Amino acid sequence: MKKLKIIFLALIVSFSFSFMASAEDEVIKPTDAFVFKLDEPTVTPTGVKLSWTIYYNKWKIYWLTQYRIYVNGIPIYKDGELTGSVTKDNFEVIGLLPGREYEIEVVPYGSHGVWKASEKVNVKTVNKKGWVQSDGDWFYNDPTSGAYKKGWLLDSSKWYYLKDKFKPYYEKQNMGTMVSNTWEQVSKKWYYFNKSGAMVTGWMEYTDSRGKKWYYLNPNGDMKTGWLYWNRNWYYLESYGGMATGWKLVNDKWFYSYPDGRMAANTTIQGYKLNASGAWVH
Repeated sequence: MKKLKIIFLALIVSFSFSFMASAEDEVIKPTDAFVFKLDEPTVTPTGVKLSWTIYYNKWKIYWLTQYRIYVNGIPIYKDGELTGSVTKDNFEVIGLLPGREYEIEVVPYGSHGVWKASEKVNVKTVNKKGWVQSDGDWFYNDPTSGAYKKGWLLDSSKWYYLKDKFKPYYEKQNMGTMVSNTWEQVSKKWYYFNKSGAMVTGWMEYTDSRGKKWYYLNPNGDMKTGWLYWNRNWYYLESYGGMATGWKLVNDKWFYSYPDGRMAANTTIQGYKLNASGAWVH
């Protein structure tokens, strides 16, 4: 019985060895136990995409958890975190200026510290101008300065706002990502940008936790509050910007606004007389 077990185990070992030998031809043949291989980088409109592979005893592994990435010798930060938190086998370096050359180094490390097996690569970024997209975000590369725009941008008679998002210290400047489909506060004033990123002006209907409300954005885009005279009628906009309807107490005086927001004046509402300025006459 013992002889049968030994023969069975020998067959298993022989089969396993044969399988490993056949699969070995599809991977590189390292001289050391651990080998780090950096793939050819892919240049994108806003940076460089990196990918790499770790081999242990000639086999590709996935359990190495951390890497450090350097650009021109400076560690990359993204959203305030060092790239030591990168755990996958690829990473996109974002924030590189167009038409520039960079030296990028990827250093793997584990529980025993930084490995000696690291690789460097020299890349030159795409010299693209105007709007560029990366990972779902839109950026604007200034055609004159060659730097990514931040803050307000006038393009094709429309205003856009590019908000700081990344902190590429190796360029000593932040990148601006286009704000879209949301409210944004700039210099203590609120603005709304539509799905395409363009700043909205005039009346706009918006739904949030308060329900469906009408808002008015001034010609310069900032949200209006308080009294608004528009199309020969007065409207009152709450402190959060929503258009008021029904009875409203303003500066110790009662006013009434119809369902469409127009202020009532020189009339009687629910038995209460309103004067020419719209205030209730006691």
